[in-house]
Amino acid sequence: MTEILEDVERDISDKFMEFTDVFGINPTIMKVYTTLFFSLEPLGLSEIAKKTGYSVSTVCNNVAIAEKLLDVRKIKKPGSKKVFFECQHDVGIIERKKSKHIKHQMESVIRVLKSSEKKLSKSKDMKTNEILGYIKNWRIAYEKCMLIYEKLGDGNLLQIEEIK
Repeated sequence: MTEILEDVERDISDKFMEFTDVFGINPTIMKVYTTLFFSLEPLGLSEIAKKTGYSVSTVCNNVAIAEKLLDVRKIKKPGSKKVFFECQHDVGIIERKKSKHIKHQMESVIRVLKSSEKKLSKSKDMKTNEILGYIKNWRIAYEKCMLIYEKLGDGNLLQIEEIK
C-alpha cells in the first residue's frame, strides 16, 4: 500500500471512528467496518480478525451488527462453504437502514405512550394528570416526527438521484 493511500485510510478511519461517539456505535463495529470499506475484495471472518487484531468471535458478533446498521453484506463465493463480507459503498443503504430502525423505534414509543395515556386518563390525581400532559406532548411530538419520516418516502433521507 502506498504511503498516500495509508494516510488517506487513516484519515477516513479516524473520521469514521468519530461516529462511534456521536451515534453510540461500538468502536469495534467501526473498526470492522473500515476494514471492509478499504478492502478491494470480500473478506472472511478470519481475515477480518487478522486485519483488526480482534478474535474471530468478536469479529463475528460485530460484523452481524454492521450488517444490520451499515452497508455490509454477507456473500458466498461459488464452490466455497466459507462466508465472506463486503462493504457495498452505498450511503443510501445505510440511511435506509437507519431510517427504518428509527421509524420502528418511534412506532414502539408511540404505542407505549398511547397505552400509558389510556392507563392514566381515568385518574383524578393532580400529579398523575400533570404527568399525563407530559406523555401526551411526547406522543404528539413523536407522531409529528413519524409524519416527517413518512413524507420523506420509505425513510430515504438521501435522495441521491435528485442531487446528481
